[in-house]
Formats: sequence, C-alpha cells, structure tokens
Amino acid sequence: MKALLLVCVLLFAAACMAQRGYPDIFRPGGTGPCRAAIPRYFCNRGRCEQFLYGGCQGGANNFRSLQECQRNCGGFGPPGGFGGFRG
Repeated sequence: MKALLLVCVLLFAAACMAQRGYPDIFRPGGTGPCRAAIPRYFCNRGRCEQFLYGGCQGGANNFRSLQECQRNCGGFGPPGGFGGFRG
C-alpha cells in the first residue's frame, strides 16, 4: 500500500513539474528561423556546448561567449563543438 501511495505522489509531482516547464535557461534556445551561422553557446546538462545560431529569435539559452554561458549555467566543460544541433 505504501508503494502505491509513493508511486501516486511521484506521478503527481512529475505531472506538476511538466506543466510548469523548465526555467528559460534550461530550455533549448534553438537556432531560430533566420539563416545566419553565428557561433554561440548553450547550457546542456550543466556543460556549455557550441551551436550555430541563425541570428534571430531562438531562446534564452543562447550565450555569446563560453564565459557568459559558464556564469549562467554553471558548466565548466569544454564546448561540445558544432555537433550539438538544437532545432
């Protein structure tokens, strides 16, 4: 019975968290709809990775420098290169 109650509480908590969403810093910023290819950094699981930003829109998880990314997301690892596509 306790296990069933625990499962119900965990499912409820997960549903509440999913509805609230993540803070903007943890949402992928995306490349945006524009077609530029500007190197930028984003926070991915506590590490900063590089991606190509299209130049407009996107999201808050989009930093001009590795240092700015590290200050905002706590990641101190080397950038992941251009392999981290975030569309």
